[in-house]
Amino acid sequence: MWPELFDRLKSEQDGVLSRKVVGVAGDVLISPDLGLSLADKELLCRDVSIVYHGAATIRFDEPLKRAVMLNTRGTRQMLELAKEMPKLEAKDFSVASSSCISPESRSCDSVTGVIDKAITNKEQDPNESNGKFN
Repeated sequence: MWPELFDRLKSEQDGVLSRKVVGVAGDVLISPDLGLSLADKELLCRDVSIVYHGAATIRFDEPLKRAVMLNTRGTRQMLELAKEMPKLEAKDFSVASSSCISPESRSCDSVTGVIDKAITNKEQDPNESNGKFN
């Protein structure tokens, strides 16, 4: 679906992608600043009006610490960066899947603390899925 969508956009709106969409190299596992170069960070903060963040892992056999870093801390760092974007009009932070068995709501800070504690207090069984906490 996506290649066809972009092919159509390229053919119908010549030059829109090259003027409006700019890719930057980064890595959500690198702190701080998502592994962005200073020039790319300045470009994003100065010019970006729409953020679409989709960096995540949906592999349930991913080591738990890596999955947490990719799926929670990377998103949090992107939100912090978005706060520095004065032209920001829209943002979309997508998740591939979500499951909650807890009836009460919690802030991400409390959940992050629980996850950090789980990571540091338990070695993950290689046969265990990290898609759930018991």
